[in-house]
Amino acid sequence: PIRSTPALLGIFVGYQAQFEDAVLGLEFDYTRVLRGGGGTRNWAQPFSVMYTQTGFTDSFSQSGTVSASLTDYFTARLRAGWAYGRIMPYMTGGLALVRGNAAVAYRAGISRVDTDAGDGVDYTAGYSDIVNTSRTSNGVIGLGFAMGSGVEALLGNNVFARAEYQYLRVPSLGGVPLTMHTVRAGVGIKY
Repeated sequence: PIRSTPALLGIFVGYQAQFEDAVLGLEFDYTRVLRGGGGTRNWAQPFSVMYTQTGFTDSFSQSGTVSASLTDYFTARLRAGWAYGRIMPYMTGGLALVRGNAAVAYRAGISRVDTDAGDGVDYTAGYSDIVNTSRTSNGVIGLGFAMGSGVEALLGNNVFARAEYQYLRVPSLGGVPLTMHTVRAGVGIKY
C-alpha cells in the first residue's frame, strides 16, 4: 500500500428526518484534495531461469510502476443515527465518484548467459525488452463506494459540529485500485 497524508477541503449538504430518537437522511458531499493524495509503487522480479539448454541459460525479468493521485471526489450517502439529547452518533454509506490521474508502466525482458565457455560458441546476449509499455490517464473518473461513521453535537439551536471517519474504495481509477481512509471534522447549519 501507498500511504500519503493529503490536505482536504470540502462541503456537504443533506436532508434528514427524525422519528422519535432515530434519524434517517441523505447526504451529498464534495471534497477537493489541496495537496498530497497520491503515491507511486514500484516492484521488480529479479532474473529467474526460464530455459536452460546445453551451452546457455535464458533469464527473464520484469518490473512495474503504478502511480495514482486523487484530485477531488463526490459522494452520495444514506445516513442513520440515534439522537441522545444534543449528541448523535451515526453510520453512513453510499456511492463515490472520484477524479484523478493514474499511470501504469510495465517492462519485461530476457538475457542469455553462456554457460559453457569451452564449446567454442559465445551464446551471451545482453538484456533486451520483450514488452515495454506505459499508459498515463489524466482527469480519469472512477466509481466506487464510501462508508463510515461519526458523531454530531448541537452547539446551538441551528449550529452543529461533527467528526467523521470515512472509508472510500474505487476498484479502478484509470486501471489503478484506490482505497482511502479519512478522518474529517466539520461545522454545519441546520434549517
